[in-house]
Amino acid sequence: GEEGGGGSGGGGGGSWITSDGWLEPGSDVCGWHGIGCEGGPGSDVTSIDLKQNGLEGTIPAEIGALASSLKELILSTNKLKGELPTQLFNLVSLEKLHLAENQIGGEISSLIGKFTSLRKLDLYDNALQGELPAEIGDLKELVKLDLSLNEIKEQVPESILSLVNIEELGLCPNEFDGNVLDYSPLQKLIYLDLDDCSFDGPIPKGIGMLSNLERLYLSKNELSDSIPSELGDATSLVELYIDFNRLTGRIPDSMANLINLESFDASRNNLKGSVPAAMCKLDSLNTFTLDCNVADGCDCCSLCS
Repeated sequence: GEEGGGGSGGGGGGSWITSDGWLEPGSDVCGWHGIGCEGGPGSDVTSIDLKQNGLEGTIPAEIGALASSLKELILSTNKLKGELPTQLFNLVSLEKLHLAENQIGGEISSLIGKFTSLRKLDLYDNALQGELPAEIGDLKELVKLDLSLNEIKEQVPESILSLVNIEELGLCPNEFDGNVLDYSPLQKLIYLDLDDCSFDGPIPKGIGMLSNLERLYLSKNELSDSIPSELGDATSLVELYIDFNRLTGRIPDSMANLINLESFDASRNNLKGSVPAAMCKLDSLNTFTLDCNVADGCDCCSLCS
């Protein structure tokens, strides 16, 4: 794999957009393109950033040799495929792992629980399959987790409710099913994307306890029952999308308490009744989309479908 383009590991440099210094005899690794060393020349490698760089093939097993030092591995937006090598999970010092927009397949190993220092895990837009292992809940330092646009199935493990530092959680689109979990233990959540999975059952009342939540996406599922009045307690909400579900009943009066709400879409449901008059007094609300039968007589409904 040391000649350009050959081998399985990352393309060997031949397809790379920038490969300054790589594999040049006698060159200091710390000077290679995308390599960061905290201690200057000759010191341990602490970061690898080769995003958008034309990498092909698989992530090489040899990456595990950097177990004691590597804190950031950023390989997003390349053409990497195959499965995540077991040795990757030896990188227990990792704080940031970004592999988004590749073609990585296979299942997420239960070894993921070894990443106890990880703060950001981005696996968006790959070909990951199987179930999400319960060990995901061991990543107690996680601030951001994005698993969206994969083919992960079955139910979201309840252990995910242990991620008490999480601020951004993107779980869909995937093939998750079952009820939406009560995410109220995750009090730091700002962004929750459950858009376009196969969740059914009600919207959990506990979501109303997420006082920092600004963006909630629940569209394109099979959610039923009425909109819980408790949702009106999540007063930091700026965007709320619950369209394309099977929700029934009327919009609760408590929704007028969402004083920061800018965009609200509840269309393509089975809602009935009239819109609470106080909702039209929300100064911030600029996009309010409903089914036309519900929007009738609503002065502030910007769109109906």
